[in-house]
Amino acid sequence: MFVDAFGRQAEHVRIIRIVPEEIRAYWGERPGVLDALESEFWGHDIKVILVAKRQRKENLYNHYMQGIFSSSEQPEFFAYSSKVISKEVEKHLKDPTSAVFLHRLSSAYSFPVRSIRQTKVYFDMDDVEHRVRCRKIVQPPFWLGKFAYALHIPAIIGAEHRFSQFANATFVCSTIDQNQLRRLSFSNVAVIPNAVRIPETARPVVEAPNILFLGLIEYGPNWEAVMRLGNRILPKIWQRVPNAKLLVAGQGSQTLELNDNNGRIEKLGFVPDLDALYARARIVCCPLRNGGGTRIKLIEAAAYRKPVVTTTVGNEGLDFEDGREVLVRDVDTEIAGACVDLLSDTKLCESLAENAYSRMNSLYERSMIVNRIASIVNG
Repeated sequence: MFVDAFGRQAEHVRIIRIVPEEIRAYWGERPGVLDALESEFWGHDIKVILVAKRQRKENLYNHYMQGIFSSSEQPEFFAYSSKVISKEVEKHLKDPTSAVFLHRLSSAYSFPVRSIRQTKVYFDMDDVEHRVRCRKIVQPPFWLGKFAYALHIPAIIGAEHRFSQFANATFVCSTIDQNQLRRLSFSNVAVIPNAVRIPETARPVVEAPNILFLGLIEYGPNWEAVMRLGNRILPKIWQRVPNAKLLVAGQGSQTLELNDNNGRIEKLGFVPDLDALYARARIVCCPLRNGGGTRIKLIEAAAYRKPVVTTTVGNEGLDFEDGREVLVRDVDTEIAGACVDLLSDTKLCESLAENAYSRMNSLYERSMIVNRIASIVNG
């Protein structure tokens, strides 16, 4: 949606991505192909520039200690932060550029802040990283060095504040994140909720007891959630609904190690046709324990009129009402019980789905959010 908003004021959009060297080399042998694919997808004239990530050999010192003093050396961010990367990015920004959009804190480390002074900059935090880190530390699994990550948090807050101060506006997904940053003296922070495309037609409740989990598995909180669902919650559901099936979709899902010997878990990998995927699902379950921002897949499920079972963390930052628009449960047995209720009660499915759809349509409809972004950028 940010590409749509920025595309309204620019004839050309350049997307700079920091990627592994092998990906940069692959597309380097196919000039113009990636540009054409991205242009077709976004409906704008897109030029894609790939810059190789920084590499290093991990050891105890650079993994745990260096990040205490410099957030750019922390494991999540070091690959985006180097003079070589900044110079490469700066080279592509020498052409006339009306605005720069930084997506997530990691991309901000690649931006040559001191060299680019006349261009408007917009910083989309997406997740407020220091909040994500705080949650991650207190969630299992635990190991001896994990609590050393707590010493990284002040440096993360400092980096978030520094890039926010440089930007013309900083975007977050929810008022919870906005209020947290204001308490830390961040200024000019705007709430831009996640938004989704609304399907053209509604479908009846699916009869098959199929539970859907959809998300990028490489994202740590998603991996933790799907492992919890498949290995701990699903066996409790099978005790009462033996023919229940779990559909796991999203990049990386095909390699998950989930305990199933009866063919009741389908690991689908990346699924391009979301309409067909949601047409198979009766309910969506997202038992998140960690993460930040808002959960766009829960908004998407509401758009497809699928009843959702999630956690307090999963529902954080969204305005869905527990018991009326979603079912919010935090204990494994309660999550399983809520799923069983939906698998056996069609009227409950219909009620939750329609109420969530109405809420989603009033708050998260895509064109409305794009207009909000455009008004900030053009203001």
